[in-house]
Amino acid sequence: MNTLNTLKLTSFETGAAVDSKMQRRNKLANRIGEQIAAANAVAEGTVYLRVQGDKQRRVKHWFHAVDDKRWAVLVFYGSRQLELAKGKNAVECAGLAGVTGVLETLKAAVLAGELDAQITAAADALKKGF
Repeated sequence: MNTLNTLKLTSFETGAAVDSKMQRRNKLANRIGEQIAAANAVAEGTVYLRVQGDKQRRVKHWFHAVDDKRWAVLVFYGSRQLELAKGKNAVECAGLAGVTGVLETLKAAVLAGELDAQITAAADALKKGF
């Protein structure tokens, strides 16, 4: 008996390749997701570690305390800090609890393509370094 006859065979076509804008959006959205997990860990008093290969690495926070009541949230693409609006590179929020909400909003903006120009500029600047 033929072994292949025991299997259910079908035809499959791979999906369309993702364009570079979508790849960049997804990369940044994943990094923002890590920041959301890191903010939740800080709120719980723990440390968020990302598994990279066989090692665990600490995630560098994009959010920093300005004073007792205010926090600033920055956005990076690679090592480049994104300018969210002309002359504005951070989002201010009230308390650590607000950081997660700001990061969720930023993630939605990235996936909607609202930061494509800034992401492209940062990616081009990073390419020049190689």
